[in-house]
Amino acid sequence: MPKGRPSGLASQKSEDTKQLLSDIAYRLFKEQGYDHVGVREIAAEAGMTTGAFYYYFKSKADILNHHAKMKGDWLFFQIPLQLEGKNPLDKIRMFLAQYLCEIFVEEGWELCESRMFARYYDKRESSELFHIVRQFCQEALEQGLFSPDCPLDEAASDIILVCRGVEYDWCLRQGRYDIHQRMLHLINVTLSHYQQTDAT
Repeated sequence: MPKGRPSGLASQKSEDTKQLLSDIAYRLFKEQGYDHVGVREIAAEAGMTTGAFYYYFKSKADILNHHAKMKGDWLFFQIPLQLEGKNPLDKIRMFLAQYLCEIFVEEGWELCESRMFARYYDKRESSELFHIVRQFCQEALEQGLFSPDCPLDEAASDIILVCRGVEYDWCLRQGRYDIHQRMLHLINVTLSHYQQTDAT
Protein backbone atom coordinates (compact mmCIF):
# COMPACT_ATOMS: atom_id res chain seq x y z
CA MET A 1 0.00 0.00 0.00
CA PRO A 2 1.44 3.44 -0.93
CA LYS A 3 2.54 5.60 1.96
CA GLY A 4 0.15 8.33 2.98
CA ARG A 5 -2.94 6.48 1.81
CA PRO A 6 -5.13 5.41 4.76
CA SER A 7 -6.11 1.79 5.04
CA GLY A 8 -9.75 0.80 4.90
CA LEU A 9 -9.83 0.46 8.69
CA ALA A 10 -8.16 3.85 9.23
CA SER A 11 -10.48 5.47 6.72
CA GLN A 12 -13.54 4.06 8.49
CA LYS A 13 -12.22 5.25 11.85
CA SER A 14 -11.75 8.72 10.38
CA GLU A 15 -15.33 8.75 9.08
CA ASP A 16 -16.61 7.54 12.45
CA THR A 17 -14.74 10.34 14.24
CA LYS A 18 -16.08 12.89 11.78
CA GLN A 19 -19.62 11.65 12.33
CA LEU A 20 -19.11 11.74 16.11
CA LEU A 21 -18.02 15.38 15.93
CA SER A 22 -20.99 16.18 13.72
CA ASP A 23 -23.44 14.52 16.10
CA ILE A 24 -21.96 16.26 19.15
CA ALA A 25 -21.94 19.66 17.46
CA TYR A 26 -25.49 19.25 16.19
CA ARG A 27 -26.69 18.36 19.70
CA LEU A 28 -24.90 21.36 21.22
CA PHE A 29 -26.27 23.66 18.52
CA LYS A 30 -29.81 22.56 19.35
CA GLU A 31 -29.31 22.77 23.11
CA GLN A 32 -27.44 26.07 23.33
CA GLY A 33 -27.97 27.79 20.00
CA TYR A 34 -25.54 27.88 17.10
CA ASP A 35 -24.03 31.26 18.01
CA HIS A 36 -23.30 30.16 21.58
CA VAL A 37 -21.26 27.08 20.70
CA GLY A 38 -17.61 27.31 19.71
CA VAL A 39 -15.13 24.91 18.15
CA ARG A 40 -13.30 24.54 21.47
CA GLU A 41 -16.48 23.39 23.20
CA ILE A 42 -17.27 20.88 20.46
CA ALA A 43 -13.74 19.48 20.57
CA ALA A 44 -13.74 19.24 24.37
CA GLU A 45 -17.06 17.40 24.35
CA ALA A 46 -15.56 14.92 21.89
CA GLY A 47 -12.41 14.53 24.01
CA MET A 48 -10.01 16.02 21.48
CA THR A 49 -8.02 19.18 20.87
CA THR A 50 -9.14 22.03 18.64
CA GLY A 51 -6.27 21.13 16.32
CA ALA A 52 -7.72 17.65 15.93
CA PHE A 53 -11.13 19.20 15.21
CA TYR A 54 -9.69 21.17 12.30
CA TYR A 55 -8.35 17.96 10.79
CA TYR A 56 -11.97 16.91 10.19
CA PHE A 57 -13.80 20.22 9.70
CA LYS A 58 -12.75 23.67 8.53
CA SER A 59 -15.20 25.41 10.87
CA LYS A 60 -18.41 24.85 12.78
CA ALA A 61 -20.25 26.07 9.67
CA ASP A 62 -18.64 23.17 7.83
CA ILE A 63 -20.44 20.86 10.27
CA LEU A 64 -23.78 22.33 9.24
CA ASN A 65 -22.93 21.58 5.63
CA HIS A 66 -21.91 18.03 6.55
CA HIS A 67 -25.17 17.46 8.40
CA ALA A 68 -27.15 18.97 5.53
CA LYS A 69 -25.39 16.61 3.11
CA MET A 70 -26.36 13.59 5.22
CA LYS A 71 -29.98 14.72 5.29
CA GLY A 72 -29.81 15.64 1.63
CA ASP A 73 -28.69 12.14 0.68
CA TRP A 74 -31.77 10.78 2.44
CA LEU A 75 -34.14 13.37 0.99
CA PHE A 76 -32.84 13.44 -2.58
CA PHE A 77 -32.06 9.78 -3.17
CA GLN A 78 -34.26 7.67 -0.90
CA ILE A 79 -37.53 9.60 -0.67
CA PRO A 80 -38.19 9.83 -4.45
CA LEU A 81 -37.95 6.04 -4.57
CA GLN A 82 -40.55 5.78 -1.80
CA LEU A 83 -42.88 8.06 -3.77
CA GLU A 84 -42.78 6.01 -6.98
CA GLY A 85 -46.23 5.17 -8.32
CA LYS A 86 -47.99 8.07 -6.61
CA ASN A 87 -49.83 10.92 -8.30
CA PRO A 88 -47.16 13.50 -9.34
CA LEU A 89 -49.00 16.29 -7.53
CA ASP A 90 -49.04 14.20 -4.37
CA LYS A 91 -45.32 13.58 -4.86
CA ILE A 92 -44.71 17.33 -4.77
CA ARG A 93 -46.93 17.76 -1.72
CA MET A 94 -45.39 14.89 0.21
CA PHE A 95 -41.80 15.61 -0.77
CA LEU A 96 -41.96 19.23 0.41
CA ALA A 97 -44.79 19.50 2.95
CA GLN A 98 -43.98 16.22 4.68
CA TYR A 99 -40.41 15.03 4.25
CA LEU A 100 -38.59 18.36 3.79
CA CYS A 101 -40.54 19.91 6.66
CA GLU A 102 -39.52 16.98 8.86
CA ILE A 103 -35.92 18.13 8.45
CA PHE A 104 -36.84 21.70 9.42
CA VAL A 105 -38.74 20.56 12.51
CA GLU A 106 -35.94 18.21 13.54
CA GLU A 107 -33.45 21.07 13.28
CA GLY A 108 -35.71 23.46 15.16
CA TRP A 109 -36.31 27.04 14.11
CA GLU A 110 -33.16 28.46 15.77
CA LEU A 111 -30.71 26.16 14.00
CA CYS A 112 -32.71 26.44 10.80
CA GLU A 113 -32.47 30.22 11.10
CA SER A 114 -28.71 30.12 11.66
CA ARG A 115 -28.24 27.98 8.56
CA MET A 116 -30.48 30.20 6.43
CA PHE A 117 -29.36 33.66 7.48
CA ALA A 118 -25.68 32.80 7.49
CA ARG A 119 -26.12 31.38 3.97
CA TYR A 120 -24.85 27.92 4.75
CA TYR A 121 -26.92 26.40 1.97
CA ASP A 122 -25.08 23.83 -0.07
CA LYS A 123 -25.32 24.66 -3.80
CA ARG A 124 -25.82 20.97 -4.45
CA GLU A 125 -28.92 21.07 -2.25
CA SER A 126 -30.57 23.80 -4.34
CA SER A 127 -29.68 22.05 -7.59
CA GLU A 128 -30.97 18.65 -6.45
CA LEU A 129 -34.16 20.18 -5.05
CA PHE A 130 -34.90 21.93 -8.34
CA HIS A 131 -34.13 18.78 -10.34
CA ILE A 132 -36.51 16.61 -8.30
CA VAL A 133 -39.37 19.11 -8.20
CA ARG A 134 -39.02 19.74 -11.92
CA GLN A 135 -39.14 15.99 -12.57
CA PHE A 136 -42.39 15.73 -10.61
CA CYS A 137 -43.76 18.68 -12.62
CA GLN A 138 -42.74 16.93 -15.84
CA GLU A 139 -44.66 13.84 -14.75
CA ALA A 140 -47.70 15.99 -13.94
CA LEU A 141 -47.53 17.55 -17.41
CA GLU A 142 -47.20 14.16 -19.12
CA GLN A 143 -50.20 12.81 -17.20
CA GLY A 144 -52.37 15.78 -18.12
CA LEU A 145 -52.46 17.21 -14.60
CA PHE A 146 -50.78 20.46 -15.65
CA SER A 147 -51.92 22.71 -18.47
CA PRO A 148 -50.30 21.74 -21.80
CA ASP A 149 -48.48 25.08 -22.02
CA CYS A 150 -47.13 24.87 -18.46
CA PRO A 151 -43.57 26.29 -18.28
CA LEU A 152 -41.84 23.58 -16.25
CA ASP A 153 -38.83 25.60 -15.11
CA GLU A 154 -41.11 28.39 -13.93
CA ALA A 155 -43.43 25.99 -12.12
CA ALA A 156 -40.56 24.25 -10.32
CA SER A 157 -38.96 27.58 -9.41
CA ASP A 158 -42.24 28.96 -8.05
CA ILE A 159 -42.82 25.88 -5.92
CA ILE A 160 -39.31 26.05 -4.47
CA LEU A 161 -39.69 29.79 -3.86
CA VAL A 162 -42.82 29.07 -1.82
CA CYS A 163 -40.92 26.40 0.08
CA ARG A 164 -38.05 28.77 0.92
CA GLY A 165 -40.50 31.50 1.86
CA VAL A 166 -42.37 29.29 4.31
CA GLU A 167 -39.09 28.15 5.88
CA TYR A 168 -37.98 31.78 6.23
CA ASP A 169 -41.29 32.92 7.72
CA TRP A 170 -41.41 29.95 10.11
CA CYS A 171 -37.99 30.93 11.44
CA LEU A 172 -38.96 34.60 11.79
CA ARG A 173 -42.03 33.55 13.78
CA GLN A 174 -39.87 31.24 15.92
CA GLY A 175 -41.64 28.08 14.83
CA ARG A 176 -44.99 29.18 16.27
CA TYR A 177 -47.15 27.44 13.68
CA ASP A 178 -47.44 24.05 12.01
CA ILE A 179 -44.99 24.34 9.12
CA HIS A 180 -46.34 21.17 7.50
CA GLN A 181 -49.85 22.60 7.18
CA ARG A 182 -48.69 26.03 6.04
CA MET A 183 -46.37 24.51 3.45
CA LEU A 184 -49.11 22.22 2.13
CA HIS A 185 -51.61 25.07 1.84
CA LEU A 186 -49.28 27.35 -0.12
CA ILE A 187 -48.01 24.55 -2.34
CA ASN A 188 -51.62 23.74 -3.24
CA VAL A 189 -52.24 27.41 -4.06
CA THR A 190 -49.17 27.40 -6.32
CA LEU A 191 -50.08 24.10 -7.98
CA SER A 192 -53.57 25.39 -8.77
CA HIS A 193 -52.01 28.07 -10.98
CA TYR A 194 -50.55 25.41 -13.29
CA GLN A 195 -53.14 22.63 -13.03
CA GLN A 196 -55.75 21.61 -15.53
CA THR A 197 -59.14 22.64 -14.15
CA ASP A 198 -60.17 19.03 -13.46
CA ALA A 199 -56.80 17.84 -12.04
CA THR A 200 -56.46 16.89 -8.37
